Amino acid sequence: VRLSLTSKKEILSLLKLLEKKEMYTEALDVLQEAELESKMAWDKVRFHLKLRQPMDAMKVLMSLVTKDPANLRARAYTAAILFKIGNSENTINSSIEHLTSLIESDDFSLAHHFLGKIFLSQTSEDFQRAKIHLEKSIDFRPNNRRVQYDLARTYLALGELDNLEMLLPKLYEITELEGNGIID
Repeated sequence: VRLSLTSKKEILSLLKLLEKKEMYTEALDVLQEAELESKMAWDKVRFHLKLRQPMDAMKVLMSLVTKDPANLRARAYTAAILFKIGNSENTINSSIEHLTSLIESDDFSLAHHFLGKIFLSQTSEDFQRAKIHLEKSIDFRPNNRRVQYDLARTYLALGELDNLEMLLPKLYEITELEGNGIID
C-alpha cells in the first residue's frame, strides 16, 4: 500500500495513532514508506524499543552517531542499550565508561540519568553513586518525571526517608510514567 500522505504533519498524526494502538510494526512501515527515516530516526528507535528490538534500535542510533559524532543523545542511548542487552561485567563497565566520557565532555543530563539507573540496578554499594548521578540529572531537568521516580527509588533503597519525603509531593503529581524502554 502506497502512502498518499503529503505532509509531515499527516505522517506524524498517523504515527501517533499507530503508537496509541501499539501498532509499532505498522508505524515502522509508515516511516519506511514515507522515506523520512533519517528525519524521524528517533521515532524509529522508539518503535524498535517498544517492539523489544534493541539491536535494530542500536543500528539506527549508530547511523546517527556515524553521521554526527557530536550527537550526545544518540551516544547516550547507544550506551544504555548496550547495558540493557549485555550481561557481562565487561559490557556494564563499557556502558559506564562511555556515559562517563559524555559527562566529562559536556555535563549531560541524560547521561547522568542513565548512569543513575545503571548504578541503581547494581549492588547496594552502588546506590550512593546512583544518587549522585540522579540528583545531578534533576539539577538540569527538575521536572523530569522519570528521573524523579528513579531518584525516589534510590532514596528508598538507601533508607533516606527524609529526602524521599521531600520528593513525594512531586511524585503525587505523576499520573503515568512513560518508559523509554531503556533500563526500565
